[in-house]
Amino acid sequence: MNNTTPVTIAATASRGIRTAMGLAAILLWSSLFAITTHANAAVGALAATGWSYLIAGGLGLLAGALTGRWPDLRMFPRRYLAAGAACFVLYSVGVFLGLHLSHGAEQGMEVALANYLWPALLLALSIPILGAKARWTLGLGLLVALFGLVLVVGRGQLSASGLWAQLGADPLPCLLAAGGAAMWASYSLLTRRWLAGSQVTALPWFFLLAGVVLLSLARGLPVTQQWTARTVAETAFLGVFPGWLAYSLWDRAMQGGDVVLLGAASYGTPLLSTLCSSLYLGVPLSTALGLGCMLLIGGALICRFSITESVAAGK
Repeated sequence: MNNTTPVTIAATASRGIRTAMGLAAILLWSSLFAITTHANAAVGALAATGWSYLIAGGLGLLAGALTGRWPDLRMFPRRYLAAGAACFVLYSVGVFLGLHLSHGAEQGMEVALANYLWPALLLALSIPILGAKARWTLGLGLLVALFGLVLVVGRGQLSASGLWAQLGADPLPCLLAAGGAAMWASYSLLTRRWLAGSQVTALPWFFLLAGVVLLSLARGLPVTQQWTARTVAETAFLGVFPGWLAYSLWDRAMQGGDVVLLGAASYGTPLLSTLCSSLYLGVPLSTALGLGCMLLIGGALICRFSITESVAAGK
């Protein structure tokens, strides 16, 4: 019997477990924008997210202390700390400042969908960052997914002029979210490149840093904050579930899971997020919204089989 067989089995099992962690994170994230958009109307997305990040960072440090995996910053590559912190903070500022500046639940859902450019960017950026190789169909998959996003943001308009008419009055929130999407895709792939196989993460420190930045921005962009028992509960929920738990699971997945599969599966997040937002915020689903989400998922399936898996997995 080949002596490497047990090692291979263990490696395959570990990869499968970490991939499952990433899928669980995607499910938890589906509630993120519904709850944050509701909290935005009461206290502002920056304040709600900033406090939830402080909760998430505190829980991460507590978990590290209890499990013997304290994230000592001295043990991480300096390039990971610098680039990782920058990407995480810029992602947080882009997405949640965009949501903070949005007007109403409908535009909040558009900002959320602009953020979901990150799955496409994750797959595309795996080529320069992880050395993945792609077939020509990757471009087709990206176009199908992007067309779905255009359909949703344009509210059914199929022309460039129609899309611009929807965005022209107030394009900044969606543009900020799209920039945040690029930063999150970069953060995920750099984590995979520099911390592959690691058992620890600096994510709690990134949470705390981003939380302080978001709360500082919230003070500079004042809104009438009306904290209620529901808003406090929503902020706590954001800190524990879509915050600490989901991001921690995703970080572990990026360190050793199937990046290509997770990048493709993450295309389903817009549909889950939209359904959650529709139910939680009371915004009815439109035909364009449903069709756009289906196109995002269809584009994901094309992209999934357009990248050489063994290279993208870092083998």
